[in-house]
Amino acid sequence: KLVTFVGAGHANGDYMATIAWDFFSGFSRSANGAVVETGTVFSDVKTSDWFYKAVKKVSSLGLIAGRSAQVFEPYAGIYVSEFLEIISRLGTEAGLWDGSKSSGEISAYLGLSDMSGSEKLTRAQMAHISSAYLKAFSNFSGKVYASKSPIDFKDIGASAYKEDISWLQTAGGIKGYVEPDGSVSFKPDQVVRRSEAAQVVMQLIES
Repeated sequence: KLVTFVGAGHANGDYMATIAWDFFSGFSRSANGAVVETGTVFSDVKTSDWFYKAVKKVSSLGLIAGRSAQVFEPYAGIYVSEFLEIISRLGTEAGLWDGSKSSGEISAYLGLSDMSGSEKLTRAQMAHISSAYLKAFSNFSGKVYASKSPIDFKDIGASAYKEDISWLQTAGGIKGYVEPDGSVSFKPDQVVRRSEAAQVVMQLIES
């Protein structure tokens, strides 16, 4: 694997170690010394799954835990309260707030007091929470998000979070579903799976 650092000079930086670890942590030595690719600790997440990289990253960072030590349940729905807790951990790692703040305090800080934690998370709610987090991070860090080409989602007109969906799409690059007629839908009321939540969180990290 080749990684080029442009303008990095000859000094080593912590981020170089992170990139190196991201690569080398995918391999190990067997008892006879052969190099083998390392799988996840979850029995229901395979290296061939589209969400493998996301689950591996967010679980290794302690952002999303498995249902048990061996099971992740990638196709199970995720609750609003669970996603808010993940965002809480993410913001703590990013330095937006300290670890002593409760989920309720963080929700109020992000303007998310309208979120009910006892229900399954929908794609529209995911966009609402994620956009609030990225906007808060932008204010905190001064980062300006590059605007991606907007997608005209055909099914968000009636959603209470249509502005959040559109903003997150142009800022974070979320995608919709291409229909047979060529139009693109977002499916705002569809429940978010745990694997999808892992992918979204990885995109938030990379953003």
